[in-house]
Amino acid sequence: MAEGYGVDTAFGESAISKPALSRWTGEFRDKATEKEYRNKYTHQTLKEAQFGLWVWAVLWLAFTANDYVLLGASPGYFMLLAMRGIVSACLLGLIWLMWRKPVLLTDGYGLMTVSLIAWAGYCLLYFLYPEDNLRTLLAVSIVLLVGLFVFIPNRVSTATVVAVFTVNGTVVSVRWIHDTPPALMLAIALIMLVPAATGLVVARRFQAAQRMMYALLVETQQANTLLEQEIRSRRELENELKRQATTDPLTGLHNRRSFEKHFHREMRRTRRTGNPLSLVVLDLDRFKKVNDSYGHNVGDEALRSLARLLADEIREPDVCGRLGGEEFVVLLTEAGKDQALLVAERLRTRIADTPINANGHQLHLTVTAGVAELLPWEDELAMLVQRADEALYAGKSAGRNCVRLAAEAG
Repeated sequence: MAEGYGVDTAFGESAISKPALSRWTGEFRDKATEKEYRNKYTHQTLKEAQFGLWVWAVLWLAFTANDYVLLGASPGYFMLLAMRGIVSACLLGLIWLMWRKPVLLTDGYGLMTVSLIAWAGYCLLYFLYPEDNLRTLLAVSIVLLVGLFVFIPNRVSTATVVAVFTVNGTVVSVRWIHDTPPALMLAIALIMLVPAATGLVVARRFQAAQRMMYALLVETQQANTLLEQEIRSRRELENELKRQATTDPLTGLHNRRSFEKHFHREMRRTRRTGNPLSLVVLDLDRFKKVNDSYGHNVGDEALRSLARLLADEIREPDVCGRLGGEEFVVLLTEAGKDQALLVAERLRTRIADTPINANGHQLHLTVTAGVAELLPWEDELAMLVQRADEALYAGKSAGRNCVRLAAEAG
């Protein structure tokens, strides 16, 4: 973002300040913004400048025929021929140099230098052409003066230097050769100043209009960027809210609401396909002693470690959640009670054989699990959980660290 542009944010709103333009040149007052603008449009401006210089060089050489008609094969003709060759070479050389080094275009000094050389050569016509061609030369110089601002994409500041040189050079040349009265010289100067001033005003407005369009473009891009950032922030916030609404904050597993949503989805699929669906409820044994002996921070870390272990052990289509406290649930899709018993036993064994490091303490935990397969008349998670809990409590009564299968009824 250019330094000339400022973004102010307050009370959740943003405002993009527009860069100021110079009253006289129509350029950005901020140098960094002006440099960025020129660099952005260098390629486009380069084509326009090269085309204008090509036309200038061709027309400049084309008038050698007129020189010969007026002067014949005289020394003056060959002097003009050499002058036109030098100017055309300068114009063509500038085209090549701008192609190799575009900065010569963006800073305006290359165009200014060649323009000064061309106008100096044009002033030579006043000394060599017959006196009755004075009005024609003045008329052509006025046209060229307007073209300097309109057809050549030069900077207003450097074009002004060329315009001042042109007016003064024309007045001095006419005065020197033709000994023109002061009143006529003043008239010639005023006549030359009119197109110069007009060209300056037009060029300044054109330069200012281009830069305002650029400023509006940058402003729109920045507004779009801010809008995209706002949309991204809102989307991230929405995702975070969804995550918080469906995730257990301690373990990162599905909370009861999310787990129940998954249960109903899998239950509907089970009803359609006829495939079995089973639930495993796991409860840590004597977990209260962990909290009492080591504190709740250690207990929380133990729960997080257990959650990671369960998530790593189950299949991808299965769903793992935490109902609360130290009780976890696993929904086994397309698994009957026999397969669910095997999974529960594997989980029980893995937990018993895996020491858990929690805040520097090594814990050996066990779980008791209850397994229940969805029955045809069960349509709520609570019904399945109740039967699995009854089996789990039976396992607790039997000595813990075991797996029990829930009865189908009663």
